[in-house]
Amino acid sequence: MACLLLTFGCIFASHAQSHKDSVVSSIRTTFQRINSDKSLQVVQLDAEEFLEDAPDNGATLSGYFKGDTLCKMVLEVGISYAMRRWEYYFARGQIVFIYETDKYYRQDSVNGGLDHSKLDLAFEGRYYYENRALIHTIFKGKKKLLESDSNTAADYIEALPKKPQIDGYIKLLKKKAHP
Repeated sequence: MACLLLTFGCIFASHAQSHKDSVVSSIRTTFQRINSDKSLQVVQLDAEEFLEDAPDNGATLSGYFKGDTLCKMVLEVGISYAMRRWEYYFARGQIVFIYETDKYYRQDSVNGGLDHSKLDLAFEGRYYYENRALIHTIFKGKKKLLESDSNTAADYIEALPKKPQIDGYIKLLKKKAHP
């Protein structure tokens, strides 16, 4: 009986892994297709159009549309020590993938401050979603977490696709794309 349960468990785990791999592969195909589609209409907002307070090094919000459908949204924010970027990819109106990067300004060895002409990639995060649930992540580098000291990495990751401003950003982009 124990062997039967062990065999069933292994088969189930194998099926779950192959399902996840299949979904991740499908998502990769989706975002590669979006990135290579030169016919998408691009709409861009400056910081003043979507933020209450503009960050030190500016911000932009871009939407990539196929007709009325938002396929991709890119948020870039320049804070005093870094440039942060989030790319949100959509399929059937839902986020399926988020690609996040943090690039930090180098220390200026001569003046002791930051060299705002040189950025180094410090962090990459890839977040894969199926039916609004996070199913896979890939991280490279280290992220200076977080938005506030009370957050944890898990809280941050869970909030990425759900931040209240995401829906607001989408509405602003759609309004500008199709007034």
